[in-house]
Amino acid sequence: MNEAEFSPEVAREHVEAALADPALASLRLAGAPVLVISGAPGRVVYASAAAQSLFVGDLPALARRLLLGAEPGARRIVALSRSLLPGAAPRLERLRFFFGPVADTVTVLCRRVTVAPGETLFALAVLGVRAPQATTRRSDDAPP
Repeated sequence: MNEAEFSPEVAREHVEAALADPALASLRLAGAPVLVISGAPGRVVYASAAAQSLFVGDLPALARRLLLGAEPGARRIVALSRSLLPGAAPRLERLRFFFGPVADTVTVLCRRVTVAPGETLFALAVLGVRAPQATTRRSDDAPP
């Protein structure tokens, strides 16, 4: 899980177009956990390494957790992915997930992006959260 994972089900250039959206591009470059979801039934077609680490899984595991799961945040992601209109302003939402034994509320920025005529993708970025591995201090980073 060191690199972003793309699904072959959607053209990579369409996923890249969604990630290039101004609302998401800077967050992705800053290392925020970012996901892209496609289709009416919903499939996770892109997950940054930070998203895979935060939600602990590859694309199929993320789809099960975030699109089929019973967590309140997962149910809201499904509702948003179905209801947001293409081209609408980015939306901020507070979503509740379980991270280990602890439930936590995270803020996400999400929007539906038109990537080709008649094709849209739903993209979201988790704000103010870094993946567990990114926040762990290495021993050589310790102050003298």
